[in-house]
Amino acid sequence: MKEFTRQNLSNVRKVIDKALTEAGKELDITLKIGNISFDSNSFRTKIEGLTGTNSNDHAKAEWDKYCTSFGFNKEHFGVTHGKYTIVGISPRSRKYPILATIAGRNGTFKLDCYSFTTLEGVKKDFF
Repeated sequence: MKEFTRQNLSNVRKVIDKALTEAGKELDITLKIGNISFDSNSFRTKIEGLTGTNSNDHAKAEWDKYCTSFGFNKEHFGVTHGKYTIVGISPRSRKYPILATIAGRNGTFKLDCYSFTTLEGVKKDFF
């Protein structure tokens, strides 16, 4: 490679992800690459390591840690409300902190807390 570009860094990310996945399996941890910043002759990134290899366990642990800050209970993780199933929380996102999925659709959706005020046990006076 003569210089780094957005296109060739996409390939670099794939190779690094594959290597981190293999290393994580060997060590029984989850390794993830963060955002990549670059200029023409160098790039920088962050690697995050989490205990265990089950991403659902990581999401549940994060939910348990931060859910009360948004008026929810630990039991709300995995609950289906309307068409959404709560699968996580993004505590640094002040506007849309709740992560949810929709059955039959790919991807995770970001939602505000107000979408769940009718859910049993959510502190309605919190909002």
